[in-house]
Amino acid sequence: MRKKLCIIPSGILNPENTIESCFELTQAEILNDNYDITVFTVNIQTPLFVWLKYFVKKLLNYKYIEKLNFKFLILKIIEVIFWGIFNRYRLKTHFLKDVRVIEVLSYSFFAKSGFKNNLKHWVKAGIIGFEKYFIKRNKLPHLIMSHGRFLKAGVLAFEIFNKYKIKYTYTEYVTLYREAKAPDEAKDFLNKVLTNSSTNIFISDGIKDDVEKFLNHKVENYKIIPLPVERIYEEKPISFSVENNRNFVFTNIGYFSERKRQEFLIRAFKKAFMGKKNIILNIIGGGKLFQEYNDLVYKLDLKDVVNIIGYKKPAEIVEILDNSNTFVFPSKSETLGVVVIEALLRGLPVIATICGGPEYILNESLGILIPTDNEEELIKALIYMYNNLSKFDRYEIRKYAVKNYGRDKFLMRILPLIDEILSR
Repeated sequence: MRKKLCIIPSGILNPENTIESCFELTQAEILNDNYDITVFTVNIQTPLFVWLKYFVKKLLNYKYIEKLNFKFLILKIIEVIFWGIFNRYRLKTHFLKDVRVIEVLSYSFFAKSGFKNNLKHWVKAGIIGFEKYFIKRNKLPHLIMSHGRFLKAGVLAFEIFNKYKIKYTYTEYVTLYREAKAPDEAKDFLNKVLTNSSTNIFISDGIKDDVEKFLNHKVENYKIIPLPVERIYEEKPISFSVENNRNFVFTNIGYFSERKRQEFLIRAFKKAFMGKKNIILNIIGGGKLFQEYNDLVYKLDLKDVVNIIGYKKPAEIVEILDNSNTFVFPSKSETLGVVVIEALLRGLPVIATICGGPEYILNESLGILIPTDNEEELIKALIYMYNNLSKFDRYEIRKYAVKNYGRDKFLMRILPLIDEILSR
């Protein structure tokens, strides 16, 4: 009989939102071949008080909630009242990529404020949902693998361990520590999680250093295991369609934000090539800055050479990468940079900043490392790559990436660790 593993993300995972916990889902899909995997996810619903505020503001014609129509608001108010009264913590079952996902939806009438209150609310919903599904149905997992993305899943795993003595691992990979955004009151929780876990997992040496600096002491009992990448990046036969393309194409992928530095890249691209028609920049992602970046492209008269592209599925991204010459990653702060690995798996050389992640991935045969927020160095790197692309062997880049970051390598790192914990 296969051992039962429960993977707990700190974010939402359901058919409507596979992005927030995409790394956890990828790991679950890979491990599902070796273990009986269940992903357990907590979804704290918007409280009734907030929906009522939206409703009143809609009546008063506040412009910023124009997209919320009355019918939607009324249905949400009814939904929260009904479930808040009759089943405040309800379970839903999904199957994503052949992985069982159990989602506990928590309904409340009033909003919670403050770090501790929000954490307490999330963990309480998690405990109740865990007991409903795993305890009452006698489906206890042999091991819980919790994923931080800041702490919540780790605290839930710790509380389950305290109550039911189920072992857990804790994986951390957020940039909050480096950006000084993690509150001091999180230290006690983080210390408990790290001290009681069977093994702590960091996706790079950089995030381990960030956590140790935040706690002001060394972390014991840890492994460095980079995040796995969706299968299609490795398994789809490589096709360098770009060889038949007259344009030189740079591509960037990431959530549109100040931290990811897409605006910085657009302005540097403008100065590097002054709108030459045969040099293209694709920026793939999404977020609140989507329209702002489109406006910037028009303002800089780059609409014919810079493409601001929304979210794309992995298969679509693979096609775009195969039609690109170079991947550009100008981020200010990262804990790894999975998109860099994805690009390498498609054989692309990479220009990346030394921002906490890429420097642990790249070497001189894979691309160019530059300082963060240094426009002159970014411009030089863009021009160099345009003039010297032939110095980078796409097949060798892909070969290196598969060997060091492919599915087999991930399994070589994670399986012995899991089996050793289970045998204790």
